[in-house]
Amino acid sequence: MASRVRVDFDDKRLRKNLKNFNHNLRNAGAAVVDRHSLVTTTWLKSNAPWTDRTGAARSGLLATPHHAATFDEIYMAYSVNYGIWLEVAHDRQYEIITPAMRIMGDALMRDMQHLLDRMINYDA
Repeated sequence: MASRVRVDFDDKRLRKNLKNFNHNLRNAGAAVVDRHSLVTTTWLKSNAPWTDRTGAARSGLLATPHHAATFDEIYMAYSVNYGIWLEVAHDRQYEIITPAMRIMGDALMRDMQHLLDRMINYDA
């Protein structure tokens, strides 16, 4: 004889989580981008391949987060006007922003994937 199984299900928690999912995801994603902008700034300054003469170019490297309605991004720039020449002159021997986009971008995407995995498998 088959036994009966009773399932008590309260959909209030499910509806609340679904209602707040997009907002929570946007906030969590923005926090990851904010953190990575700080990490990227440190990485840029630590890994710039040129020898400092004044320290202005290295200290002026920055990564700044920008949050829009539908996306988040990180701007990387120099605060010195000759920064472009460090990127493109001498066969790009001294570039740092282009490698940072690849290296730090990969790290950012790994953290975003981890965030999504945690949100999908969340069991509160």
